[in-house]
Amino acid sequence: EVLTMHGAKGLEWDAVLLFGLGRAPRKGQRDGQPKLRMARVGGGVLIAPPRFRRSEKGEPGGWEALVKTIENERERQEALRLLYVACTRAKKRLHLVGSVSEEEKPAGGSLLAFLGDDADGIRERFPRVGKITPVAKKGEEEAEHVAPQLVRVAAPVSHTPPEAPPVGAPPVFGWAGVEAHALGEALHRLLEEVARIGLERWEEEGRKPEPILHRALAQAGAAGEALEKLMEQALAGWEKVRTSKRGRWLLSGKHEDAHAEWELVVQGPGGMPAVIRMDRSFVDEEGTRWVVDYKASFHEGGDLERFLEEELYRYRPQLERYVQAVKTLEPHRPVRAALYFPLMDAWQVLDA
Repeated sequence: EVLTMHGAKGLEWDAVLLFGLGRAPRKGQRDGQPKLRMARVGGGVLIAPPRFRRSEKGEPGGWEALVKTIENERERQEALRLLYVACTRAKKRLHLVGSVSEEEKPAGGSLLAFLGDDADGIRERFPRVGKITPVAKKGEEEAEHVAPQLVRVAAPVSHTPPEAPPVGAPPVFGWAGVEAHALGEALHRLLEEVARIGLERWEEEGRKPEPILHRALAQAGAAGEALEKLMEQALAGWEKVRTSKRGRWLLSGKHEDAHAEWELVVQGPGGMPAVIRMDRSFVDEEGTRWVVDYKASFHEGGDLERFLEEELYRYRPQLERYVQAVKTLEPHRPVRAALYFPLMDAWQVLDA
């Protein structure tokens, strides 16, 4: 399968190949002279006017420089998070592929640069790294690329299906494929939009889920009959959430200090700031802060209770990090964390 790093979230393979790690990031189509620079800091927003006391070279200064620094660090942390997600998709083998300059240095800001400042640094971290060949200088004629010749194998490759598990063996749970992953992402997007304004207001204004789901599925690559099928499943999943007592409680707009996609800056490895993002958080009527993470996992056969317990065990470190971060921010408030499975309207709570 060929997927983007974003599209591979939640999926796993025995072997993963990551290409183009040496490419410099694209900065996007930002206006060279923005009207305002804004950055979220803690629970507020820092706003700075542009071109305020710029240097002779036109570099921003004062508050604008501070906001730009925050923006750059956030982009750096997001790139690191993306690289981490991509690398952890591999169960057994991970292949990292990227180019370096003639000085054997990766492009500044590239994902390869996170792995080492130069070729020696990369080799030190990865002793099994292959040959590092610098790219040609600008203006120099590059070697002609010759496509490898395809060779047909002499005989069909034989395949022996695995034996059926013995009676009494532990149940086998099916992990989401690409289509199921797209379905989960679409529902995740919908739940975020509803939670931002509250389910009560969403229904009062007569908003419809179809535009959000259709756009999210199309962005995930679904089309034609596959898109229609996924739309039906997504709408069925939404109806299950919307009509359940738990789903309505999670998405209610009546909670105190409620957040959707709540971001907190915490101290990461090496003392560097890192951003954690929680799908849903609010304070209930008893004063308890809830942190809820949506999971697109679904159950196919076997013992449902055990499946949910294994999912909680799998994501326990993530939930514990969330609880620790929130307790640092709100030390006098009880904090609970849970997983919510919208495709099944299932719920698992982390032990207090």
